[in-house]
Amino acid sequence: MSGSAEQAPRAPTGRLAGAAIRGAPPLWVAVNVGIVAWIAHLSFLASMGAAVCRDASLVWVVHAATAVTGGATVAGIVACRRLLVTFTDDEGQPTVSGRTRFMALLGVAVGAFNLALILLEGIYFPLIRTCS
Repeated sequence: MSGSAEQAPRAPTGRLAGAAIRGAPPLWVAVNVGIVAWIAHLSFLASMGAAVCRDASLVWVVHAATAVTGGATVAGIVACRRLLVTFTDDEGQPTVSGRTRFMALLGVAVGAFNLALILLEGIYFPLIRTCS
């Protein structure tokens, strides 16, 4: 045997990687948290419209909702990014690593889009004056 023999690929380690290999809920949560957070944010802002009209000091609650849902979405993006670094097979490969990498790419893209929606809603909500 020569010293130039290829080493076997290192198996991903860690709780998130182990859950992703099994296709367990943490992978799906990381991918879909942005969608759920955006729906919750949109619904909450719609329900707060009349309350903010009656009492303008409640606008801080809207900002808090934006921070919480944005933070949850960022956490999902970070988890998916960690999976992208951990799993190295091409996402087109018919392997567990390829599947997980594809799901992680999808999670980053969907999360980024939903984060943009959450932030844009959080910006324009205080600016619209439906009360007058």
